[in-house]
Amino acid sequence: MGAVIRTIDGVRQDFAYDDIVKAIRNGNRTLDLRHRSLRNVPTLLSRLDEIVEVQLAHNLLTTLPGSIGSMKNLQILRLQNCQLEELPETFGDLSKLRILDVSRNELLGLPESFGRLIALEEFYGTKNEIKRLSENFAHGLYSLRSLNLDSNRLADLPSCFTQLKALTYCDLSDNMIKELPPAIGRMDELQTLLVNKNMIPWRGIPMGPQGLPKLKMLKGLYFMDNKIEQCPWEFGLCTSLQNLAISRNRYLTVLPDELGDLPRIRSLACNDCKLASIPKMLYTKTTMLRDLDLSTNSITSLPDTVGKLLSLESLYLSRNRLSGLPPTIGALSNLKELCIGLHLGCQGCEEELALLGVRHKVQVLL
Repeated sequence: MGAVIRTIDGVRQDFAYDDIVKAIRNGNRTLDLRHRSLRNVPTLLSRLDEIVEVQLAHNLLTTLPGSIGSMKNLQILRLQNCQLEELPETFGDLSKLRILDVSRNELLGLPESFGRLIALEEFYGTKNEIKRLSENFAHGLYSLRSLNLDSNRLADLPSCFTQLKALTYCDLSDNMIKELPPAIGRMDELQTLLVNKNMIPWRGIPMGPQGLPKLKMLKGLYFMDNKIEQCPWEFGLCTSLQNLAISRNRYLTVLPDELGDLPRIRSLACNDCKLASIPKMLYTKTTMLRDLDLSTNSITSLPDTVGKLLSLESLYLSRNRLSGLPPTIGALSNLKELCIGLHLGCQGCEEELALLGVRHKVQVLL
């Protein structure tokens, strides 16, 4: 059986070799070797200096040859959905690499040389088994704009993480992180931060002089499904914030008034917590709010000031303890979807709901 497998692998290598030769003869600088069931990278590949893009996704690769570091002009390398367990130390020699996708593999870590990828702009490492990042991880990643390390096994982040000065998008969701770096505010360009499904309590959210409020470009902040029991009032200092999601924090019972100081907020998701009320200030200053999800909480009433959310398009209130809605609900002229749940009595608000349904064509979900 072993001899048969070796023969089949040899045939696959031959086909890959032929395709590489054809690409070279045709002057192509991109090689597509996806879905070839390759167990080894063709040795010829590492000798092709002119190649700028290689696609090796959906193969049976468990490792890469050290010689891959000699591909000095390589800019894009796609290795997703293989069986890679490690990357060679020579990886850091790929000085022109801009995009690297190693998502859905079996990587336990990244090579120490990873921080030498000075041209890297986008890194996709989703769904691996990465447990830690070295202290050299970010030292030379001057160009990194998008970092995707969701669905790994990270428990903490190295202090050098805040050296990712060019980073605009960072997804660390579905890990085991308990705190964010205290100096995260130094990441001046960060616009979107996702840390859903981790183990972060409110004390693990940096709010000091170099904390989150320093991120003046931050537009999207996602802390869903963590251990937050108290929402930091400093969130209200993130004045560029447009989307805030703190859903499924089972210990969260109250929101700070300062959330009402977010002038650009458009979407606020606070569902599946233990909130008993919502700050009145939230309804008076957040005039750009379009989507508000308060479902599955313990809210007993809404203040009349809810009628001031004139930009609101969707409002989710199901699975709360509401006995009715304030009459001012009828002032929400842009509302398109209202979910109130079957248990809501709606005493005294039948006329307002009727106005919403007829005048503003609101879809009322029971």
